[in-house]
Amino acid sequence: MNKLFKISLCSLGLTLSCIFSFSQEIVELGFKADNGIRSMFFDSLSKKLFVGGNFNYLLNDSGEKILHVNKLAVWDGTKWDSVDNSHNHKTYVIGIKRVKDKLTFIGTGGAHILNSDTLKRLPLGGTILNLEEINDTVYFVGLENFNKADTHKVEGIAKWDGQNFYPMPKLEKFGSFYNYSAISGYKGDIYVGGNFTDFQIPERADLMKFDGQNWLPVGGGIDGGPWINKSIVFNNELYFGGYFNKQGNWPQYAGRNIIKWDGDNWYTVGGLGDDGLQVTSFNVIDSFLVVVGVFQTASNEIFAPGIAVLNKNKWCSYDFNFGQIREVTSNDTMLFVGGWDVYNGQTLIGIKNFRNFSNCSTPVTVEKIEPKDLFGKNLKAFPNPFEKSITIQWHENKEAKSLVILNQNGMEIKRINYPSNNLQIDLTEFPSGSYLVKLTLMDDSKKLTQIIKK
Repeated sequence: MNKLFKISLCSLGLTLSCIFSFSQEIVELGFKADNGIRSMFFDSLSKKLFVGGNFNYLLNDSGEKILHVNKLAVWDGTKWDSVDNSHNHKTYVIGIKRVKDKLTFIGTGGAHILNSDTLKRLPLGGTILNLEEINDTVYFVGLENFNKADTHKVEGIAKWDGQNFYPMPKLEKFGSFYNYSAISGYKGDIYVGGNFTDFQIPERADLMKFDGQNWLPVGGGIDGGPWINKSIVFNNELYFGGYFNKQGNWPQYAGRNIIKWDGDNWYTVGGLGDDGLQVTSFNVIDSFLVVVGVFQTASNEIFAPGIAVLNKNKWCSYDFNFGQIREVTSNDTMLFVGGWDVYNGQTLIGIKNFRNFSNCSTPVTVEKIEPKDLFGKNLKAFPNPFEKSITIQWHENKEAKSLVILNQNGMEIKRINYPSNNLQIDLTEFPSGSYLVKLTLMDDSKKLTQIIKK
């Protein structure tokens, strides 16, 4: 590693500390906080950098408090300030985005928008973990304890038209605890990921999609780990990052903590980090996918502590040993990364000339992962939708162990043991709505299909 030189930089209007390696520059922006950063957003309209987290004060090098910022700070390119210092943030800020032309802040205290210099609370409480504007509608996702939005009760996911909140069709509660932390629109569907498991249907693990009418499993779920943190569309493919290891017939590291989906199949992209580490966030900058988190290596090949950049078909890194990074954003000239102790005791730093990389891997071998054939063509239900009874058929060279019908809460409401492969079932007593049919074969493999009662 090249020797690092520390110099004075005044091009941003104040004296900042700078470190060079190759043609990259680390710029210490004077943000050393008493706690960690959870969210960052560079607003291209106001040309300001907004930073949120669980911090209260900015500190000098001696650890003395120098500025009270109360969970939310803003940088105008020359100095730091608080955002609406009259607002008493008792909770921390997890996400910041501009949606519906409004700067919107989410976290453990619900959702707020910034009007001029004043924060206004939106009627959505509880802990909100992410938000995304999809087809002119804003979707909020979070923990199970969402509070009421206006007069509508929501649980973990809600949509907003800029004026009012509305509930989504209920996404089933899985297990004793769940949270939804990732949301993206992709090929006409809404994908939601997080930390949830349906113990009756493991293929729903941590990921579902909404097709406009029903929530459906996606490609067998994320079956190799506890959770998904974030998702993002990049080069017309949907990437997921978190703490998992999608297993398959490839080297063990290849499906670790990051994976992509094209609407039909999973693909590995080399993997990031070792077991026990995780991807915390993404950002698409220029033609690159910038990935940050708590990891040390990319594609099991190059040293990439905290930041890895997917440049075409190679993973690239910078020649600095970063700490625990939570979030990343950028303007035209600088990459901003924030988290805990990111670099040299700083909670947030900038990287100039960030398009110049120190190291790049060999081209990543992309491995196709065939999703489990859960919604296979061999299991049919008709008529669908139905009014009173429905015929269920399957064409397998195996006997069936059971056929179970589940409601939208994942509860078993009808079971037939050792069924024949051509059944007519009377469901007159069932209320209108969608149901899931789960067929278990004698080898314990499963087939699923969705049915709808008018």
